[in-house]
Amino acid sequence: MKTEANLITEGCKFWFNDHKHIRSPFPKNIQKELKEKASFLFIDYTNNLTEEDKDEVTEEELLSIFEMFLFSSSLELIEKDDKDQVITIHYPFLPRTGDKVNDKDNGESTITSREIYEKEINEQKEKKLYMKVNLESLKGNRWETEFEVPA
Repeated sequence: MKTEANLITEGCKFWFNDHKHIRSPFPKNIQKELKEKASFLFIDYTNNLTEEDKDEVTEEELLSIFEMFLFSSSLELIEKDDKDQVITIHYPFLPRTGDKVNDKDNGESTITSREIYEKEINEQKEKKLYMKVNLESLKGNRWETEFEVPA
């Protein structure tokens, strides 16, 4: 099994850098402190595992635990009023403000803002999360669209 230090390094290397289809949700200016906070919580967690737990837990599970500490700690380090950054951390795989979109009706457009909200989807008042994005085309046309946030 990899050591805690190796798992921390691996987790940070993945989440602090952009990859083909995955971009880092964490601003560069918080990454050092974030690594320290999440590492402290993770080491504390692993130090409190029983011997039986240590024998049963997998590297994937430990990496998942570290990622949980990474994401939860990041919310403490960003501006609470920066709703866009909060959305990025909660939903790192969804489109972001500033992203380019090529729409068949509006052409190339840029996302200017976004928000997450709940929407009732049936008579039983079942709710699902949706993202609304506001965009502006190269021609200056403003438009919006929404889609269901994947679970």
